[in-house]
Amino acid sequence: MQKRVFIYTFLFIIFLPLLLRFLNMSPLLRHNENRILAAKPEFLLKYTNSGENLAEKLFGFYRDVIDYKNKYNHYFTDNFIFKTSLFKPFTIIKSSIFNSDPMPEKVVRGNNGWMFLGESHSNVISESKGLTQYNSEELNRLKSNLNNQKKWLDEKGIAYFVAIAPNKHSVYGHYLPIVKSANKSKLQQMKEAAAQINLPLIDLSDYFMDYPNERLFHKTNTHWNDFGAFLGYRKLIHEIQKIYPEIKCMELGDLEKKIEISYQEDLTKMLNIKIKEERILLKKKYEKAAKIPSQLEVPNNFFRLPQDYENRYTSDDNNLKLLMFRDSFSEALIKYMSESFGESIFIWSYRFDKELIEKEKPDIVIMEIVERSSDVFL
Repeated sequence: MQKRVFIYTFLFIIFLPLLLRFLNMSPLLRHNENRILAAKPEFLLKYTNSGENLAEKLFGFYRDVIDYKNKYNHYFTDNFIFKTSLFKPFTIIKSSIFNSDPMPEKVVRGNNGWMFLGESHSNVISESKGLTQYNSEELNRLKSNLNNQKKWLDEKGIAYFVAIAPNKHSVYGHYLPIVKSANKSKLQQMKEAAAQINLPLIDLSDYFMDYPNERLFHKTNTHWNDFGAFLGYRKLIHEIQKIYPEIKCMELGDLEKKIEISYQEDLTKMLNIKIKEERILLKKKYEKAAKIPSQLEVPNNFFRLPQDYENRYTSDDNNLKLLMFRDSFSEALIKYMSESFGESIFIWSYRFDKELIEKEKPDIVIMEIVERSSDVFL
């Protein structure tokens, strides 16, 4: 009798997720990830239909089955019905009982409450510590790509700037128990490569050392806070002013510092835990820039919410038009940058989009990328 109860219980546990998914128990399907989960795939006969004879069609059908299996496995893993519910006790057990990081490849705990992205994010720790570098072939390719972009814009009379937001590890790496290598980081290699082609490559952390007593990143978030973003903005504008001196730069006196309490940021959200943190916010005392409706079609492969793709502003400050390709680090930059240009367009994209540049005809193009994503220039 006990064996039967054990077997039936085991089978019930095994098939419960499938049963709940079949019954579409949507409340249990909620997730807490900052991304769109994989969609349920369709079984397509793409390879089968491309075959010209029976042998090719049979082999094509085999490829279609394997392709569907891989996509469905990704979909099922992403949407496993108890994923969020089971993950929380897993993190508690790993943290409290075994005193270790629950997912060290994704999130690493440093000292004094600081948390960092793990190595699964572009080997961010190794890159920040100079343990991973560009080889000579990659450096040549990076330099060639940047040079081609610069030349193309030069021919159109458009100023080009590459702005690199710092890794949290590069600024607060002393809270990680890993010593910085004597080797150059990828960012340092990029700076040298850009200097060789006379391209303004701007390290947005250059002014950080002037404010040693200010916290510039969130402790439990991957991103800089409003103060760090403001210093990055000032560095960027000061570089652009070398070409366009009429551009005005906001001052700290134009902003009001506030503190907001948060219990879950992107790193703690990855671990499905809550930690109290004081978020440092800078609020504008006045606003000249006005947000206007989006005008561009969102690409089909855009990986975030459609409203994130384009942010467009106008102001009467000057007649200059900015087009900025950006990532998540510009979320805090936009409110400052929009105040310094007559028209500003912020596109969430890692792609140097020539078609969009020709359509918008900006005076200035900026490619803003966080340090850990610099491989996009390859």
